[in-house]
Amino acid sequence: MKREDVLGEVRQLLARTGFFSPEARLFASPVFDVVARRDASLIVVKCLLNGDALTREAAEQMLQVAGMLRGSPLVVAARSSRGALEDGVVYLRHGTPLVSLKTIRDFLLEGVPPVAFAGPGGYFVPIDSGALRRARQRRRLSLEALAREGLK
Repeated sequence: MKREDVLGEVRQLLARTGFFSPEARLFASPVFDVVARRDASLIVVKCLLNGDALTREAAEQMLQVAGMLRGSPLVVAARSSRGALEDGVVYLRHGTPLVSLKTIRDFLLEGVPPVAFAGPGGYFVPIDSGALRRARQRRRLSLEALAREGLK
């Protein structure tokens, strides 16, 4: 796979899901590859083969451009230097969200949002604390008992 393949697939996904994006030849930027709008949503996208290739300077410039346009930055990559990116996970690279091709495909085509966020220390998953409390109380589990169950 080449970077152009990642870019081509992202452009197709955006077009198929109702995003408008000007022709690539209308602008050339080392900061981003695609600017796309659907209704009130605007995204500034950079496509990479290796997500680790995103430099701090490029991430800061993407954040700046997205901020000026009142949009959101997004990096889509095929892999990292350690191998494949986990699907359904949002990574932060220099403060910029980074996802795999499958993650953006699942979100745009199927409406399946990412389930985890990766950061220093591992993966983080948002939890509905009220639902967890109700389930714990239905099972008559104390917080200590629930914690012990999680360690097994």
